[in-house]
Amino acid sequence: MSRTATYVQQGAKINYTPVSSGVSAGQPVKLADGIYGIADRAIAEGEEGALTLEGVYAFTAGGAVSLGDLVYLDGGTVVTTPGDGTGIGVALGAAASSGCTVPVKINTQPIPTPVSSGGSN
Repeated sequence: MSRTATYVQQGAKINYTPVSSGVSAGQPVKLADGIYGIADRAIAEGEEGALTLEGVYAFTAGGAVSLGDLVYLDGGTVVTTPGDGTGIGVALGAAASSGCTVPVKINTQPIPTPVSSGGSN
């Protein structure tokens, strides 16, 4: 039987080379719909660096955010309404208003509440 997959790396971090412009340390990079990486350090255009795909990061809120909200990145702040339709993660804290800091677990979504079947015990 032929080998289907070969281990490359753990996946908490990935190698990344910016092709059109460099990125700053702490800058979120949209890799695909629903997948963001955070630059560990500044990475110059054409230079290989690392993006972190897991963890909790502090973001500035662009409005009120509640614990458990799916949040979206909009111009460097997190909001609860989709701008480009791609969530960056789930709020692990609350922000009363714009300008407050909120912790966000990146690349995750809230677990939906199961729908009751309506049966009785």
